[in-house]
Amino acid sequence: MDYIFGMLFLKRINDQFDLERQEKKELGKVVMAPAPVLDYIVVHEMCHMVHRNHSRDFWQLLGRILPDYEKRKEWLRNNGIRLEL
Repeated sequence: MDYIFGMLFLKRINDQFDLERQEKKELGKVVMAPAPVLDYIVVHEMCHMVHRNHSRDFWQLLGRILPDYEKRKEWLRNNGIRLEL
């Protein structure tokens, strides 16, 4: 099965200004991750356009697109907190 995506806009709307500001800060830190990890984050979110959960089908789709996604996910889990702007 092929999936074709046009432009992808990721936007979180939140009524709580402080939480929104914190989320923007965290999103900004993500751009400091290595390119393969950024790819994982984007593809992960795009897979949610097909499967809106973390079901087995979701992970299988992600694995077909990024066969080494587990390595990238692990890097983010271990190093994400260390990312700085």
